[in-house]
Amino acid sequence: YQLDILAPALKLGKAINLVCTGSGKSVLIHYAMQLLRRTKESERTLVIVPNISLVQQLFANIEHDYQYPAIRDEAYMLYGETKSKEKKLIASNNIDRPFLITTYQSIMRKPDGWFKQWDAVLIDEVHGVNSNAKSLTAISKKCYNAKYKLGYTGTLGLAELDKLTVLGYVGPVTYIIKNKQLMDLGFLSKIDIKRYIVRYKDEEFHAGIKGLSYVAEVKQIEENLDRLKVYDSIFDTVEPGQNVLILVKHIKHLDKLQEYFNTEERYKGYEVNRIDGKVKGTKREEIRQGVINSDIMTNTILLSNYACFSTGSNIPNLHHVVFGASAKGFIVVMQSLGRGLRLAENKDNLILHDIIDDFSTVQGTGRRIHKNALYKHGEARLKYYTDESFECDTIDLEL
Repeated sequence: YQLDILAPALKLGKAINLVCTGSGKSVLIHYAMQLLRRTKESERTLVIVPNISLVQQLFANIEHDYQYPAIRDEAYMLYGETKSKEKKLIASNNIDRPFLITTYQSIMRKPDGWFKQWDAVLIDEVHGVNSNAKSLTAISKKCYNAKYKLGYTGTLGLAELDKLTVLGYVGPVTYIIKNKQLMDLGFLSKIDIKRYIVRYKDEEFHAGIKGLSYVAEVKQIEENLDRLKVYDSIFDTVEPGQNVLILVKHIKHLDKLQEYFNTEERYKGYEVNRIDGKVKGTKREEIRQGVINSDIMTNTILLSNYACFSTGSNIPNLHHVVFGASAKGFIVVMQSLGRGLRLAENKDNLILHDIIDDFSTVQGTGRRIHKNALYKHGEARLKYYTDESFECDTIDLEL
């Protein structure tokens, strides 16, 4: 199916491949890079990824997973940790290597003349236009010599205006493949979803949250110590040797979770790692490789936020993903659960644990009225799961 994805995109020259996590976006990019170069269609190809972790990850995938060590002589990497000597070579309007793997942020301020040298532009996670619209627009305009502009993403659930921007500056969607198709073909892990509907015995706390804004609800939840007990219920389902990724939104929330897992007696057997914006790319790759290699790292709790870890990070050896904070956007939700869908030898399936804080009023019939924002977000996620044909179990918890 990867050849079916690649052929029409290259024939058209400008296209978006809407292919789910685990379908092989990285290998598609590698194929496109090499085919364009070897057929002399592109002397220089610019590869743009959304963050520094993916710069290193793509390079490592090509070198090791796809057994192509020549990439070390053929490609530069440009990101925050690139050495100054290489930065000077990359600054040239006539780069001496056929490939550059970089981020939006690293090149958006380059002079216009620098962009003229690129014959092809490949954009990974092209849905990032939602946050990089100006960068994408500027880069696409400046690369006017590029005969090929190809975009790759697992989710294009953008607002209509953003979607039109992507289609206008990259190209039409030429291929679509979904998670369920690859699961049925045996290329992705099956997924079990457990939805934890959390209510609180503390009536004063419960009553104090009613009517608050979404932001205020989140603040109250992050500061509530009783909510940490939800993780005790989740870890009752975690078997020895399994690895768990917990995703939240805010740094302070990560701080609280890290303290909890490092101090509670029942978690003494776990290795607690953390990835956020302060962690350098080399350290992120070291942690990622450690979790991938089950001989090095088992019983790992990996703490991160949606901003750092919802997109692109490839760790097959994840057995559990926990949505520890509410998320509503389709892209964030689908990309985040995709972190654990890759196959691994010691994994039968992925278990997604979705925590939903419920402060709504429940009538005698069980019908909910005055639903709070976090509960509504949980309903939105449920619709995404249903649309993707994922099965869900609902668990009621009272803290």
